[in-house]
Amino acid sequence: MLMVVHGAAAVVLIGSTTHNGIMAVRQLWGRPIRPNLQKTYAAVLGWAFLITFGLGLLSYPEFRMSVRLAYLDESVPTGTLFFEIKEHWVGIGLVMLAGYWPMSRTIDIRERTADTVLYHVLGIAMVPIVWMAMWTGLIVTAIKPVGG
Repeated sequence: MLMVVHGAAAVVLIGSTTHNGIMAVRQLWGRPIRPNLQKTYAAVLGWAFLITFGLGLLSYPEFRMSVRLAYLDESVPTGTLFFEIKEHWVGIGLVMLAGYWPMSRTIDIRERTADTVLYHVLGIAMVPIVWMAMWTGLIVTAIKPVGG
């Protein structure tokens, strides 16, 4: 059940991050966006990232024992490598989120300043991190699911 909720939270995270990134690109290109909608995506992104991350932490002990040690490390070491790379990038994303999420509450994205450019670049940078984490999780789960 934990993995199902983790997966559902990841779907919300993918959607909010992707939409937020698209809006950031549009804003940097000078195209009009709806600031309130962008703030909503940023808020959902923040909560979904934290929830997905927290659920991943809760499922990690079982993954470590029943999947990684019992199977991946010996049979599919490349799977372990990609999982570790994903974990490092998710950590970087968490650090980025620590700056991005508070900015989303106070920044006026209609103004073109260095802060808004940084804000949009961070929003765009979150997209490949979240997508890579999702695909890595799906592939590792396809190789050997937790509890399977």
